[in-house]
Amino acid sequence: FCPVLMKLAHGYVAYTEAELAELRQAYSLGSRPVAVIPMGPFDQYAPDLAAAPAREAPAEACNFLFFGTIRPYKGLEDLVRAFDSIPPAEIDRYWLTVVGETWEGWTLPLELIAGSRYRDRITLVNRYVADDEVAAFFAGADVCVLPYNRASAAGPPYVAMSWGMPLVTTDVGGTPEAVEAYEGTILVPPRDPDALRQAMLRAAEMRGR
Repeated sequence: FCPVLMKLAHGYVAYTEAELAELRQAYSLGSRPVAVIPMGPFDQYAPDLAAAPAREAPAEACNFLFFGTIRPYKGLEDLVRAFDSIPPAEIDRYWLTVVGETWEGWTLPLELIAGSRYRDRITLVNRYVADDEVAAFFAGADVCVLPYNRASAAGPPYVAMSWGMPLVTTDVGGTPEAVEAYEGTILVPPRDPDALRQAMLRAAEMRGR
């Protein structure tokens, strides 16, 4: 069905050059016009100083936030494994908050959370989150962690950047291009919990900057 739609189009828009290259590889675009237009800033969720933070983490702990649907390509299982690999002597300094709704029956991350040795330091909000709740979860976070296995265009990195918080995400798809001008980003390889943990601990040192 998609090839038919592509043939009917008068032009094409991609969010990044990387995605445009994938588009050209997948379809014959002919001489029709193309444009790269970055995704918007998502500043509808910009910091609201009057908003009460949604946070169970103690004030002294660095609260890592995963935000978005829980699907196979989102890599949440890698994040849970990374968090679980933090040495016991250091774990009092950290907290993990997962906010997202399970899709496609992908329950592995939830099973890992349930079995985590640090289950008492993980907040899980497994449901649909309305727009008017988004700011509260970001207000309660210190670092945003998005360990995608693949990526096209996603809103959560832009929300994190609009909040000015450290962002740990993966070097996949158009993500590096989308975040290249944001100094608070740490990029890691996908599906690598060890590298992810190291990046998270580095990002924790950037907390509040």
